[in-house]
Amino acid sequence: MPIPTRRLPISGGYNYRDLGGYPTLDGHTIKWRRLLRSGSLHRLTSQDLQYFSDMKLAKDIDLRSPRETKKEPDQVPGATEYIANPIFSTDETRASQPISSFSDELNADPTRGRQHMRTVYHEMIAEPGPQQAYRDFFQQLLSAPADRPVLFHCTAGKDRTGIGAYLLLNALKVQPDVIIKDYLLTNELVKDVQQDIKQKLTAAHFSSNYIQNSLDMASVKREYLQTAQDAIQKISGTVDQYLKEVMQLSDSDLQALRHKYRD
Repeated sequence: MPIPTRRLPISGGYNYRDLGGYPTLDGHTIKWRRLLRSGSLHRLTSQDLQYFSDMKLAKDIDLRSPRETKKEPDQVPGATEYIANPIFSTDETRASQPISSFSDELNADPTRGRQHMRTVYHEMIAEPGPQQAYRDFFQQLLSAPADRPVLFHCTAGKDRTGIGAYLLLNALKVQPDVIIKDYLLTNELVKDVQQDIKQKLTAAHFSSNYIQNSLDMASVKREYLQTAQDAIQKISGTVDQYLKEVMQLSDSDLQALRHKYRD
């Protein structure tokens, strides 16, 4: 059998990848072609749809806000269950919004983009709405068929999806350095998008502050994830306790997740 690849061969979109193969702290690995993460699914080609159909994709868990899903609805194979599971009622990450909607702020302060992203990451961990949404996300994973893949995504596949992957990989006891590498892998997978943003803004003579902030908001950074980790520590002490106390995952839930998604 060919060795599975992490990057999925999807042309209608970006940031598609498989969480399979990651090693855990207790000697297991994540099963290939069971847990997939990505950006938006609204531009899938017919070949992309056939790929997911052949894979027998069980669930598409959409973490975007209602406005995003209405504006750019997912395309999924007929046999795939679509689940709207919004982390925010509106897109707080602003991944789906024109950056011009707060251009004055971005022109004035070169750190505004990073500040905004840190605020969003804190909210994803600490606010009741996102906490409930991530609890629902885990319940969808628990109820999914054991022998078919599940995909979860937002618009860019980096922030709401990134925190979902971070919590999930911790629940599966993946090695901490590997979890961080998966989070940061987004920058490699979307570097063409980032370069395109830089070229267009430079050609349009936007300010250096605006360009820097735009790139910061189109990237993932260790400091963003660290903000989430700091919030977890403040709330529960450890991520394991956060999963139990805030995500409300019982020992049997965690065992079920590990049995389903690990070799």
